[in-house]
Amino acid sequence: MGLKQELKRRDVVSQVVSVHNPLAAKIAEEFRFDWVSVGGYNTSGSNLGIPDVGLLTLMEQVEMVRKVAEVTTAPLLADGDDGYGNYLNVMRLVREMEKAGANAIHMEDQVFPKKCGHMEGKRVVPQRDFVAKIKAFVDTRKSEDFLLFARTDAIAVGGFQDAVDRANAYLEAGADVIFVEAPQSEDEIVRLMHDLSRSDERIVLSVSAYLKTRSEDEVREFMDKHPKKDIVIPVPSGEPDEVDADLIAGVEEALEEDK
Repeated sequence: MGLKQELKRRDVVSQVVSVHNPLAAKIAEEFRFDWVSVGGYNTSGSNLGIPDVGLLTLMEQVEMVRKVAEVTTAPLLADGDDGYGNYLNVMRLVREMEKAGANAIHMEDQVFPKKCGHMEGKRVVPQRDFVAKIKAFVDTRKSEDFLLFARTDAIAVGGFQDAVDRANAYLEAGADVIFVEAPQSEDEIVRLMHDLSRSDERIVLSVSAYLKTRSEDEVREFMDKHPKKDIVIPVPSGEPDEVDADLIAGVEEALEEDK
C-alpha cells in the first residue's frame, strides 16, 4: 500500500514526531513512531541557533533531511517553508528533497520571509501564487506517492472563510493533504470538516491550536462527538507506547465506530 492510500485509512491513528538531527531520528525509530518530520524550526534552532523566521536556506534543510533519511525507515515529512521562492524554486525544492530521501513536503502560503505558524505578524501570498506553486510541485515530482502537505495560514490574516476558500483551491490544484493552521474554536473545526472539498483521491488534514490546549479527557470527548480521520490530535509528549496509549486507544475506537 502506498503512502497516499495509507493516509486514507480510518482504522489507524498515525503519530508523527518532529526531530532536529539524526540522533533524535534514531531515538524516534526505537519508539516506533509512524512518521518522522524534519521541521524548519527544528533545523534552524539546532543548526543556526535562531528562530524560524525564513533565514534557513533550502540546501541547509535538504542536508538535514538527507542525514535523517539515512538513519530512519519511517516515512519522512520535510518542511519546505514557503517553497523558498516562486514556482520555479518549488521545482528545485521537489527535486532536491526527493533525492535526499524525503517522502513528503510541507509547504505554506506565507510571504517571504516566512514565520513559524505560531508567531504573530504573518502574511500570506495571493491565492493564485500558491496555486502555481502546488501545480509546479505536482508537475515536478517523480512519484505520486511523493506527497504535498499544503498549509494555509490565512485564518490569522484574512479570516476563517479565506482559509476555507484557499484550502479548497489548494485541493483542486493537486495538494494531497490540507493543513489549516490554528482554528480558534470547536465550531471552526467542525465547519472545516464540512466546508472542505473531499474525494477518494484527496486527504484533508486540520491541525488545531485549539485542541493543543485541551486536556486528554476533552480531546476524547471531542473525538466521540466528531470521529473523523480529518483531524490530527496533538497528544502529550513521551513514549508513544506508554504515555499516549489510552488516548490513542480511545481515538482508534472512535474511528472504528465511524467506519
